[in-house]
Amino acid sequence: LPISLRWRPGQVRQGRRSPPGILLAALLVAALMAAAPVHAADGSGRFAVKGAGVASCGNFVDLRAEKSKTIFVFVGWLQGYLSAFNQFTGDTYDVVSWERTEILLRAIERYCEKNRDRKFYAAVAGLANSLMPDRLKTASKRVKATSGKESVTVYREVLRRMQIALADRGFYFGKADGLFGPNTRVGIEAFQRAEKIKVTGIPDQLTLLRLLP
Repeated sequence: LPISLRWRPGQVRQGRRSPPGILLAALLVAALMAAAPVHAADGSGRFAVKGAGVASCGNFVDLRAEKSKTIFVFVGWLQGYLSAFNQFTGDTYDVVSWERTEILLRAIERYCEKNRDRKFYAAVAGLANSLMPDRLKTASKRVKATSGKESVTVYREVLRRMQIALADRGFYFGKADGLFGPNTRVGIEAFQRAEKIKVTGIPDQLTLLRLLP
């Protein structure tokens, strides 16, 4: 099912704002729980799962809570799955257009907390499926956005989408070319002030969460 990353006013209490990772994770979880895993299989729908994918959601949750170094096995499995997903899914360059790995892990963790008996691979497959509507369909160069001491690197296509979203809201009046310049920085800062979030002037995770669908 399509996932919306738009900001929803009811998600925080008055006078208190949650960290962007938690907010995004909550939104991803909603879609993850509704998304059915998508994968190739034999004629009977069976397929072999390798490595950490066979572990239970409960095991993953416990290791996260213990801050065990074993969690990196799951991180590697997740990244490997997403790489294979990109390779074998049609019209897909990167299913994860801008979300950082830690945010994806939080989303999986929240899902697994409520579904401890599910397999880790099922949670990851559902997450990948939920991200499909906002994937990058073709290759895109990376652009470094810097403002003062703040800096972040994003896909040029993501920055282009951001410029369009800013223009739709009256914060940007330049060309949507995916390049980071003074006009884009000013537009981002204006949007951040309007949203009463930290003014960084760059497309950070919280700004992208509030701005992109």
